[in-house]
Amino acid sequence: MVTIDSNTGAVTRNMEYYMLGHASRFVRPGAERIASSTVAGTLDTVAFRNADDGSIVLIVCNSTASEQRFTVRSDGQGLPMSLPARALPRSCGSPRNEGLT
Repeated sequence: MVTIDSNTGAVTRNMEYYMLGHASRFVRPGAERIASSTVAGTLDTVAFRNADDGSIVLIVCNSTASEQRFTVRSDGQGLPMSLPARALPRSCGSPRNEGLT
């Protein structure tokens, strides 16, 4: 998750470091993993439902060198999104499909 250059002391944080940060901030104790996938080596995704309020947390990681387009689907509706190269946003929404933020 973190690489430290023994010569310079420089710290490099990799994508897993940031994914763990997002999960620890938005996924609450007792949450259930409800989905997980990898899209042809381009996007890694995992979704959780928080037990306390039913909110849904979606973590998407684009580790490629190019922008990736995808659609988040829930209850028959789709939300088109694009993710810049090597990006990791987070999305949270309610179980009543009130949208993702």
